[in-house]
Amino acid sequence: MSKNEAEAAAELAIVDVLYARAELVAFTDAQALSRAIEHLDQALANLASHAPVLIAQNGAETT
Repeated sequence: MSKNEAEAAAELAIVDVLYARAELVAFTDAQALSRAIEHLDQALANLASHAPVLIAQNGAETT
């Protein structure tokens, strides 16, 4: 798993979190909460497989 793949996963996760936030702010229908949860689940899934790389990368940059 490369640094670029980890960065792409992080970017996708951020997009999903922003969509989840928008669903919660707008709350236009009864399914908004369900869609927000789906976006959060997708964000977590994107990050989960890349977490070790992201943690190592972040730790390396702070030292």
